[in-house]
Amino acid sequence: MTMNWLIGETEKANAEIALGHYTAYRDMALNISTGRIKKAQCHADLMASGMFDSVKDCLREESCKQRLQPHVLRSAPEILSGVPITFNYITTKNGGKGCDENSFIE
Repeated sequence: MTMNWLIGETEKANAEIALGHYTAYRDMALNISTGRIKKAQCHADLMASGMFDSVKDCLREESCKQRLQPHVLRSAPEILSGVPITFNYITTKNGGKGCDENSFIE
C-alpha cells in the first residue's frame, strides 16, 4: 500500500459522496423549479436527517469526536446541545428513512 494508492482511494470515496450529494441537490432543485415544493422539502429533510444521524454516530466514538466536535460546535451546535432542530427530522422506520410519496400532492 503506497501513499498514492491511499490518496487515490480517498479521492474515489470523496467523489462517491459528492455524487450522492449532487444527485440529491439536483433532484431538490428540479422539484422546486417544477413547483413540487413539498417533495423538495421532504427530500431536504431526509438528507438533513441522514447527515444529522451520521454526525451523531461519529460523535459517539472518541477519536471521531475529538476531530469533529470543534466543527460541530461552530457550525451546527444543535447536534450537541439538545436544542430543537430547525428542520422536520425524519425518523428511521423499518431500517431506513424515506419520504411518504403519497403526501406530495401540491
